Amino acid sequence: MPALPAIDVVVPTWNGRDRLPACLASLGSQDHPDLRILVVDDGSTDDTLRVLDESFPSAEVVRMDRNRGFAAAANAGARSGRAPYLAFLNDDCTAHPSWASALCRSLEGHPGCASAASRMVLARDPSRIDRAGDALGTRGLPHSLGHLEDDGEPFDHERFPLSASAGAALYRRPAFEAAGGFDERFIAYMEDVDLGLRLRLLGHGCVYSPLAVVHHQGGASTGGGITPFAVRHSTRNILVLLAKNLPGEVLLRTLPGLVLGQLEWFGKMAVKERCLLSWVRGFLEGAAGVCGARRRGRNLRRSSTLTPRDVLTLLRASGKEIAASVARKRRQEKARRRAGSIRGAELLASPLKELE
Repeated sequence: MPALPAIDVVVPTWNGRDRLPACLASLGSQDHPDLRILVVDDGSTDDTLRVLDESFPSAEVVRMDRNRGFAAAANAGARSGRAPYLAFLNDDCTAHPSWASALCRSLEGHPGCASAASRMVLARDPSRIDRAGDALGTRGLPHSLGHLEDDGEPFDHERFPLSASAGAALYRRPAFEAAGGFDERFIAYMEDVDLGLRLRLLGHGCVYSPLAVVHHQGGASTGGGITPFAVRHSTRNILVLLAKNLPGEVLLRTLPGLVLGQLEWFGKMAVKERCLLSWVRGFLEGAAGVCGARRRGRNLRRSSTLTPRDVLTLLRASGKEIAASVARKRRQEKARRRAGSIRGAELLASPLKELE
């Protein structure tokens, strides 16, 4: 087989002393012949730098003057590299030895794609998916495809999601740079969907690579789970990415769905998760940034290779992927509850059988 192109692997980290060793060890065991590892220290206050100096001297370190968030750290790492392919890996991920090669082969096999998504599984339960590409439907809510689904046949084949999760993804450097990289105003959350949508507007696809497997802890640097920080920034960034990237005609035609989506998000984050104040702060910040986002995205929307009808078709297709993923997860959860009930009944019945 022809030699694979070189890859710069960017690992943003913040206070990652305990997470980095496993992540970097997994990168050190990659079978790809030409990897350059760039660790971006995003203003850590622990002894992350000491651990890097002592245990991983071969890793190149880019030091940020202060904590500026994932998007800025990832961009700083990208600017420090030069390889034609650019990978990003969260510091709470460990990659299978063929991860980088599998992503590279997927992109090499699909010249029309500028990004490749990984098969991310839960570190605490590798039999379940964490994410397998990202989607965005006409309700305007980004969705991690496969999240909490059982790993299996639906994830064994290449497909073409809207975008890749930057927690473990590969990009063609020229396309990444032409799209402007990650929007550093996002700080964290949704910046990869924003980039993926911009790449789509420029005519680039995304391919999901089933053989590119990583184990992901999830939320390790932000407290894990749904936190006030996550709710605030996600709420704000959803509004900004929609305003910045979607043509006006698409916004008007999907307006009822977008309103319903925001009501759904409010119900989940403000009511169910009891993060009302964080939701309010994020919504107000997002609403205040809508006009600026429209201005920033004007040139990209004008130079887009997609018509408003194309964008609408893309969102509808992505929405169908979301619906299919949610339906599979619900069926699996129902089957698990049923199996648990049967198992419970068997345990209750077993002492009675012994008395017969």
